[in-house]
Amino acid sequence: MDGHVDIERMDMRDDTWDLDFSTASGRIRFSEHGFSADELNVGFGGSLGALSIAVGDYTSGNQHLAEASLRGRFPASTLISQNARSRWIDAWVEGESDWTLQLTVPREDGAAPKLRVRSDLVGTSITLPAPLRKDVAERLPLDLQLPLPPESGELDMRLGRLLRLHGRADAGGGFNGVASFGDVPDDTAVPMRGLHIAGQIPVLDAAAWGAVASGGTDEAALYVASADVFAGELNLLDRRFHETRLTMQRSDTQVELGVEGAMLDGTVLIPLEGLMQKGITARFQRLHWPESPESEIHGEAEEAPGISPALIPPLHLESLDTRFSGAQLGNVWLESWPTADGLHVERLDAHSEVLDLKAKGDWRRGTQGDHSEISLDYSSRDAGAMLGALGFSRLIDGGATHGQLRLRWPDAPGAFEWAVADGELSVHVGQGRVLEVEPGAGRLFGLLSLTEIPRRLSLDFSDFFKSGFAFNQMAGRFNIERGNAITDDFQIDAPSAQILLRGRTGLAARDYEQTMEVLPKAGSVLPAIGAIAAGPAGAAVGAVAQAVLRQPLKDMTRTIYRVTGPWSDPVIEVVEKGGE
Repeated sequence: MDGHVDIERMDMRDDTWDLDFSTASGRIRFSEHGFSADELNVGFGGSLGALSIAVGDYTSGNQHLAEASLRGRFPASTLISQNARSRWIDAWVEGESDWTLQLTVPREDGAAPKLRVRSDLVGTSITLPAPLRKDVAERLPLDLQLPLPPESGELDMRLGRLLRLHGRADAGGGFNGVASFGDVPDDTAVPMRGLHIAGQIPVLDAAAWGAVASGGTDEAALYVASADVFAGELNLLDRRFHETRLTMQRSDTQVELGVEGAMLDGTVLIPLEGLMQKGITARFQRLHWPESPESEIHGEAEEAPGISPALIPPLHLESLDTRFSGAQLGNVWLESWPTADGLHVERLDAHSEVLDLKAKGDWRRGTQGDHSEISLDYSSRDAGAMLGALGFSRLIDGGATHGQLRLRWPDAPGAFEWAVADGELSVHVGQGRVLEVEPGAGRLFGLLSLTEIPRRLSLDFSDFFKSGFAFNQMAGRFNIERGNAITDDFQIDAPSAQILLRGRTGLAARDYEQTMEVLPKAGSVLPAIGAIAAGPAGAAVGAVAQAVLRQPLKDMTRTIYRVTGPWSDPVIEVVEKGGE
């Protein structure tokens, strides 16, 4: 027997493998030893393809009982939907590419059929986080080989030179294997349960992968048992950490994460049961958190995700060497827990040789939206050193300091803006000296114009400030209203003068609108006048006269200035001068 039959627009279905080909057209050749169909035009998943089938003597070799191939341009979702284990990825791929599927059925009894799937993925985008993110036009060859059914043997998948996945599916729907990124020896042991991730990755978006994992269903999710990867760039909450090793180990009770690099060195423990009661425990030898990206600094940050503060588990953190956005904080402790309407921070302390910070706060969410508040006490033996540690220009030499800051704003903590903040600030600085700092040298602490005021006073009162701007103390209170710090009692007590500042500092606009009243002390004025007039004898006379003429001379030498303009270049003008 030997012949052929032509078919036209015939529907073909196989319930065993849940395959459905529509409107098949072409020629089928047959004999008593088998049959073959070469390049049948078929419909598959709403697209056109070419289906070839060979059975018996029509196969390419005696070792195969049957062979089949399907070629065509198909949406990735069409192929993903064929296997329940892979359906979790459907939300992360879009587009269509050229695909080739090849099936071989061995002649050997008991041997599992083999399926091979290949594509260059041009035309398909992958929106999974880095390193698996892929643009639609990028070429990333996929080669997948697996037995049918999948649990009957080894699976091997390669994604260009980026990733190799090999292991075995189990009857319960899980997968036990190794995912290797980059050049990793093939002798990595396959775990008894779950997936081990290893290798070198150019960029790893850790937080985004956490969101992917938490969004999966039990049926679809991969059980990751362990990991040991080296990331050229670790992206964590929109911050970049270079050349960092990331490890993970899962036990029956907890997940232990480890990070090791120039900026991060520590462990994080996450319990698998009772998370909202036990919380997350983190211990760091080194935690250097970089500054915000330029887009955030200039107001282009994306809106933060709407996580409920009441769903954030308790946090227990200690870091020995802590730096945050340029500030060197030393040893830091954090203790927080969820409340009925938000999150309470019971302890946020920082201690180093030059500063002590103690803070508490709350983040609440109600019908009117989010609301945050913080209460901070600070102290230091050296105000200048504290400013330097916090990342500002060191404007002061010496000056023991202490004070309090209370802030409230109608949003989440991460969405803080001076423009909507209210609160109070008290400042006290002991004996010290204002340093000469060149304009533009470092980050400016602009509550007071401590760089420009001394320069102006040294011009108008050269006899009193010729040796620099020393002070006995500075103290005052500010009310913070919608990003403006307003004071009417900030005083600077210097050996040669008393200075009173009133008005507004724009913390959001970074500008000034203040008046400064300067009252040279009579103890400095009269001896100076006497010395000029009659030498040492005149100086003695001036010293005696100061007790009688102290207040009149104070009024005569009083000068009032107006301070306006931006922090970077304030304008200081005389508006009133005593005796004029």
